[in-house]
Amino acid sequence: MSFLKRAWLDIKDNIQEWTDNDEVCVRPYLSYATREKIIIRGRVLENEGVVSIEENTVWDNFVQTIRMLESDEKKNTQILIEYEDKIFTTQTDDEGYFYSEIYHSHQEVDTDQLVWKTVNVTATEELNETGVASTAKAQFLLPHARTEFIIVSDIDDTVIETGVNSFLKLEAIFKTLFKNHQTRTPFDGIAEVFHKLQHNSNGQQVNPVFYLSNSPWNLYHMIKSMFKFRDIPLGPMFLRDFGIKFGKERIKFNQHKKINLERLMLDFHDKIFVLIGDATEKDAPIYLEIYNKFPSRVKKIFIRASSKERQNEEIRNLIAQNPNAPFHLITHSDEILLNM
Repeated sequence: MSFLKRAWLDIKDNIQEWTDNDEVCVRPYLSYATREKIIIRGRVLENEGVVSIEENTVWDNFVQTIRMLESDEKKNTQILIEYEDKIFTTQTDDEGYFYSEIYHSHQEVDTDQLVWKTVNVTATEELNETGVASTAKAQFLLPHARTEFIIVSDIDDTVIETGVNSFLKLEAIFKTLFKNHQTRTPFDGIAEVFHKLQHNSNGQQVNPVFYLSNSPWNLYHMIKSMFKFRDIPLGPMFLRDFGIKFGKERIKFNQHKKINLERLMLDFHDKIFVLIGDATEKDAPIYLEIYNKFPSRVKKIFIRASSKERQNEEIRNLIAQNPNAPFHLITHSDEILLNM
């Protein structure tokens, strides 16, 4: 770890000690299993008590977003995971994140819908006022025998209108700071399209959706709540940890989408993928690189057009230079279904 990052974390620790009055909570992230392993992910943070409702004022939303972004994480905390009468342990890192791969073989489920299972996750060293350790249930998605393809979608300006393409990203900043899960708006028709994509050719809802985003993990629960409120199918998400990055950490930060998409391709090594992104955040070159590496396993690539014609022209040139890649530049969500 670099000297500058170490110094920054020490400063945060001191501030946290001065202001540490909130109850600690375990916040697991939706995750997944393969036939060989279960992945459990999450973070241990102070509970900021953020509650977002439609009647919140702009100021309410601003204050709550700042509280989400200014997280007080609990580092080096032991995590206990209970699954099928077995106990597994891991530990949070310097940013409060925990990640565990439990090697446990699974038969693919064979039902009419996707199946989620839960494990108990406990931060054994973080006790509340009554002496009880902070515990939560982590959900993970089981692999399914009837899955025809896996959907991987970007979030910002692909599912949610964020305005990341606006001047100095001012629109994106405004929407992040001043809107909540009930006032953020998805693109027209995207929820219905994703629900239809989840159905295989026999009408069974067994094609899972995974989400990639360059948004910070601090916004995870707001995004998840917005998806539930707008009836957008839930799925495991891959967000980023914001902060000072150097060396390998900076490379990993910048290549976040590519790294996690490739991980999914390897984890589900016998599945076909449909990739969905937008023209504003360089999704197309990333998806093209994945297609070139796994050409037989990428069924379709959909790129939502930008409001800036220059960016759309870049995508058209990329498509022209790679005629075998299954690219589609779209302007409306319905075009995804028309081109499947």
